[in-house]
Amino acid sequence: LSAVASVGSGVWTYAGPGIATFNSTVIPNASVSVSVAGVYTFTWTETNGVCNDNDDVAITFDAVPVISAGLDDTACDLDIVLAASASVGIGTWSSVPAAGVSFAPDANDPNATVTVSSAGVYTLTWSVTNGVCTVSDDVVETFYVQPVANAGGDQSVCGLNYTLSAVASVGSGVWTYAGPGIATFNSTVIPNASVSVSVAGVYTFTWTE
Repeated sequence: LSAVASVGSGVWTYAGPGIATFNSTVIPNASVSVSVAGVYTFTWTETNGVCNDNDDVAITFDAVPVISAGLDDTACDLDIVLAASASVGIGTWSSVPAAGVSFAPDANDPNATVTVSSAGVYTLTWSVTNGVCTVSDDVVETFYVQPVANAGGDQSVCGLNYTLSAVASVGSGVWTYAGPGIATFNSTVIPNASVSVSVAGVYTFTWTE
């Protein structure tokens, strides 16, 4: 507090929604802590002999928001549903990078759906303001492009050897198989792998990206 003393002695009193605790009630610049947020009226009363006077000051104590931006997440798409929270106040989402980022239904919704225009890593900040208090928390969201797997066309071959012909899109790929015998690859992670089988028959080769 910051009363200006004149003559005589002074004392602080108060009215408010909670309990106010002073380091001293008789000094003009006393420090005060309150038990709950709200508007408190502090009265500085000075007495000098038979004379007295008082003056009031209204102090608004704003609660510091307790917030969470949620957990880091990944998506095989270009949108993620966010899961922020705030004990009090109004929150707003922002993003780094900001270009091509949108929030639905709006950036004030803690459970907004964020949509990005391109895959990548985005740091989203949930900032909450309550009166003069502002706090923020970050969440890192990683967006991946959905691969489109193409293993190539069905084929019939003469012999027990074949060169596969998958068409890679994004990410990494791997070959697996099912068939009557054992299939041996020169590499299971390249689209045009060569494969040899132990016995003739129909084999299904699966390219997973």
